[in-house]
Amino acid sequence: VLVELKKILAAPEIVLAVAKKTRERPNDIIEMFSERLWEEITPVERQRLVQLLVERVTINEGDIKIEIRTTGIKSILEEHRGE
Repeated sequence: VLVELKKILAAPEIVLAVAKKTRERPNDIIEMFSERLWEEITPVERQRLVQLLVERVTINEGDIKIEIRTTGIKSILEEHRGE
């Protein structure tokens, strides 16, 4: 799930859609969820982020579908900015 989540958060079309829905800047989303973030955080922090970001995971034969919580993305960005 983490590998797929990273791909989703790096996909330009997803970032633009999330930015529009959350009224956040696309560059802020890209910078926040860069590979550096995932490398620097602890497993406990990683688990918390996944819980904030993932609404639902559906696994079918040869396919995985992850529904993102845009409110989680906004919350993480606000927390990071100290709001």
